[in-house]
Amino acid sequence: AFYFKMPYIVPLLAGLYCSFTSIIPITLGVLIWSYIPVIQGLAATTPTAGLNVTEMPGTFTEVYTSLVNSLTLTQSWLFTAFIFAMVVITVRVVSRLAIDFSKEIAILLGVVLNIFGFILQILVAGESVDMLIVVLVSILCGAFAEVIRLFDSVLDYQRAESVQFEDEHNFYYVRVVPKVILSKRKRSVRRIRPQTPDDEE
Repeated sequence: AFYFKMPYIVPLLAGLYCSFTSIIPITLGVLIWSYIPVIQGLAATTPTAGLNVTEMPGTFTEVYTSLVNSLTLTQSWLFTAFIFAMVVITVRVVSRLAIDFSKEIAILLGVVLNIFGFILQILVAGESVDMLIVVLVSILCGAFAEVIRLFDSVLDYQRAESVQFEDEHNFYYVRVVPKVILSKRKRSVRRIRPQTPDDEE
């Protein structure tokens, strides 16, 4: 998603279709993507002589030190991972509420939270993020998430019902929202045959 410049769709879809534990792989993905340039720079500057068995510990120490230093100096990935985690939690909680259009509201709140999260990142951390691109891509990712949700199911809230019943041990309160199912038109076949002399009589 980062490669295609649309990373904001991942927390939206994770909140809709995955559990809270999806925050862990999302955070790892943000971390790895943020340090790909650092790793590429280390690979370019590390001497090939480091592949020698005797110099291998020194090479590993140099790589480890560079990664730890860059980890402590740049913390933009941490802000991004935190924003994505908040989006996942918000979308997950709101989409499970027993209200009409809960999934659509969850996607909208996720997009708004993503935009304001990155505005806060600019104000607090002084990160150089192009806000116009963040807003446009966030809205585009929200639209894609809604299209994917539409392929999942379309609900008919006009026919929603609240049902309650009981058994020996419990009372049950159930909200039933039927899916929209397109009915096929029945074909009526009429046979047309030419008139015979018997029909004319």
